[in-house]
Amino acid sequence: MGERQEGARGWAAALAVGVYLAYFDRAVPGAVAPLVGRDFGLSDTALGFATATAAALAYAGVAIVLAIGDDGGRRRRDAALIGGMIAWTAGAVALAFAGSFAIYVAAEMLVGAGQAAFVPAAATAIVGAGGVSKLGRATARFTNASTLGRSSAMLVTGLLVAAIAAAGLALPRLPAAWRAVFLLTAVPNVIVIAVVFGLRGASASEGAAAADEARLEAAHPALIGGFLVAAAPVMLIQAVGAWYPVLLVRVAGLAPARAAVIAGAATLVAAPLGQWIGGLLLDRRPERRRRPGAAIVPALTIAGLALAVLGQVGGLTVAVTVLAGVDLALGMAAAAGLSGIQALAGPLSRRRTNSVFFAGVTLVGVGLGPLLAGRLSDLGGASGAALASALAALAVPAVAAALAGHLLMAPRLRYRGSRAP
Repeated sequence: MGERQEGARGWAAALAVGVYLAYFDRAVPGAVAPLVGRDFGLSDTALGFATATAAALAYAGVAIVLAIGDDGGRRRRDAALIGGMIAWTAGAVALAFAGSFAIYVAAEMLVGAGQAAFVPAAATAIVGAGGVSKLGRATARFTNASTLGRSSAMLVTGLLVAAIAAAGLALPRLPAAWRAVFLLTAVPNVIVIAVVFGLRGASASEGAAAADEARLEAAHPALIGGFLVAAAPVMLIQAVGAWYPVLLVRVAGLAPARAAVIAGAATLVAAPLGQWIGGLLLDRRPERRRRPGAAIVPALTIAGLALAVLGQVGGLTVAVTVLAGVDLALGMAAAAGLSGIQALAGPLSRRRTNSVFFAGVTLVGVGLGPLLAGRLSDLGGASGAALASALAALAVPAVAAALAGHLLMAPRLRYRGSRAP
């Protein structure tokens, strides 16, 4: 039994590293966005599409197809995990060699398709390993891995771009520093692919949870409400994250590389702290998992007001302070929202539910959030104040969606057994 548990922990740890790399690779386009936009001559709208929307469209389509065909079996899960990592790694390499905007977009779509296979299955395994009593903290581990990947991508990318440019390095067909960064991100992926492949037989059964949880189902309106509540903070998180370096360039007059470093460092501390706090609070009050909107709506409101202030007051210190506060609030909201989805779905349908949820949240949050922010920024003059105001404006529909979802999540549960949890 001890060896089996060790194998399961090793498997979950390897998948957590994979989640970290997935979100790292997903965030690199945002970190190099100012350079890509300059080299390809893109507007903010086109840059928002290339940075996030293209990958999100592919992600949503593939995730839905996989959810429909998911039979719950280990073999199909392992194929999705390993095949997904291979596909998105190939997409990252293709980004390095993209010679045109169209090829760049196609490569982003390959990254999105590969991550659509990997992320939902990995999330289910990581959350399931925590059991019922630690559902909030197990969910926070997944969100921490994703946030650490996204934030460290900004930090590492900024450092790499600055170092490559300072050294005057130029590889064949990779004259720009940002191209070399995409190529370098493929290296750790290959190592993790080998580790996950080697440990695939050591995993414990997914959904190893208490029998009471297995007998509890959410009625459809409550599950739809859970989707709305959980998707709302993700939309704002992705929009802010995608434009964070660009915002610092415009508000504080920083060079792109330095802006990426500062954005990554701030997010690296604030967002995981918020997620850890959110997961801990949920485990102390498990009844809140099924109606997380009570915490998410205020957090979104605070984030929107803070972004609105940033649109009126510039400067590096104010920008970093405000954005760190936004990361903290949205981190708590994200952990609460995803924990709610896990609790509502239960272990028997968690993997399929996660596939549908991540498809929808990626399409709306990753695909629509940065694109809408770019469009609103263009309409406002594409200045630092216009971009901050555009991000603040996105908090309004996010709050509305979270509030509507909270109302739909009024207790509507069905029990397949006689005893309630």
